[in-house]
This record gives sequence, structure tokens and C-alpha cells, in this order.
Amino acid sequence: MVKHIFLMIAILGIFSCGGEVGKGDTGLVYKEGEILVKFKPSVHDMQKCSAHSMLGAHVMKRVKTEGVERVKLPADLSVEEAVRLYSESPDVDYAEPNYLVWAAVIPDDARFTEQWYLLNTGQIVSGFVGTSDADIDADEAWDITKGTSAVIVGVIDSGVDKDHPDLAGNLLTGYDFVDDDYEPDDLNGHGTHVAGIIGAVSNNARGITGTAWNSRIMPLRALDENGEGTIADVIEAIAFAADHNVKIINMSFSGSDYSQALY
Repeated sequence: MVKHIFLMIAILGIFSCGGEVGKGDTGLVYKEGEILVKFKPSVHDMQKCSAHSMLGAHVMKRVKTEGVERVKLPADLSVEEAVRLYSESPDVDYAEPNYLVWAAVIPDDARFTEQWYLLNTGQIVSGFVGTSDADIDADEAWDITKGTSAVIVGVIDSGVDKDHPDLAGNLLTGYDFVDDDYEPDDLNGHGTHVAGIIGAVSNNARGITGTAWNSRIMPLRALDENGEGTIADVIEAIAFAADHNVKIINMSFSGSDYSQALY
């Protein structure tokens, strides 16, 4: 899905080895009691309603740009059985569980001299001697550009602390897809950390240095206070970013399975 809308750049991938994949606190890899369904383009709304009604299900939300429906199942219908039944219909393009995603595990780094990936002079970090120039040459890049306010990066994560002194100056209004409001506050901390790596205000004698410190951040909250979210909220966040002409997004989380709705 996303590759046909705009370019996604996983900025954090430069700095970490990726997130750990797990099953969350519940041990499940998908949201209980709901699935994602996409009907074929030729199917009319009345046919869709009929298909849902036959199974005692109903639509919770629609991602209009992608034609994906988030469907609530009756208590006596399992996710696996619902996916099978919808998939058997010739009117359905695909049906899948609403898979869970989890925030990628990243280190807690709050000082520029320890941001060796930006500028490595061979300094000692956490007891280890670095290798000089084993970095992304950020200092050389900053001689050319420090980013521009014309560039907006959508951060799909656990939200961002709007009052953070190292970020507040670069934040735009975003959206909270977990609570469905315009207050994507970070109750986990992961999103704030990621946003800081991307675009923390620099030359202010505090905190860390953002890679593109003049760029602006649009926080899009799709992960809850436990760092857990669903594919449904993620694809809504991507569609929101595209609708607001955001050309770059960052998603620093891992998933439980391949999702057709996401790709």
C-alpha cells in the first residue's frame, strides 16, 4: 500500500539493529474480536453490508483511501474462522487478522557525545572505544544542510511529548489513532525518543542533536502506553500522513506477521 503513496524512510534503522518481535503481554499476535477485510472494487456497499450481517459482524472503521474495513466480530466467531469465511467469498480481495505491532527496542541515549553514529571520533561510549569516522558523517552533512522546515516527517509511534524542550519547537499538530483525538501525547516514551533522533532542536545546550534539526515532526500515535498497536491504526496513520502531504514517515516497530493491508 505505502509504496504506491509515498516514500517511507525508516530513519531509526541507521542507528539500531531493529526491534525485537514478540507477542505482547497477552501472548497473542493479533487483536481479538476483529479482523481487516478488503472487498473487490466491483462490490457495492449493500453487498458488503449483507456479507457482514450474515456473520453477525459490523464495520468499526473504514480506511477510505485503501478500501480496508476494520470489522468487529460477534463473540461466538473466532478470528481464524472469520478470516476463513470471508476469504472464501468471491467478493473479497483478502481478509486477515488485525495484527499487532510493538515498539522497536532502542537504547536510552541523551548526550551528543554518545551519539557515535552521528560523529565518531573514537570516543569511549559505555566503556567501549569507538572507531574513528565509523558514523554517518552528520557533521559534514550539516555543513551542507541542517534540514528545512519545508520537510515534514511523520512519526508513527507512541506519540510525542508536546512539552519536551528539545522537541516542542519542531512539532506540528498530529493525530492520536488509539484514542481518536488530536492529542497524540506519548504515554510510553518511545515515540518521543525516536522523534528526538530525527529532529530534536539543536544548538540549544540541552539534550541531544537531531539528525535533521530544522525539519518538522508530525506525531501520529498508533502505539499505546505499552508500546503496542494494531495494523488497523498504523494504516490509518499512513493514510492521514498521505492526506496531509507528508512525504517521509518513520515507523520504528516490529510486527507479528505479514499484512496485506499494510503493504
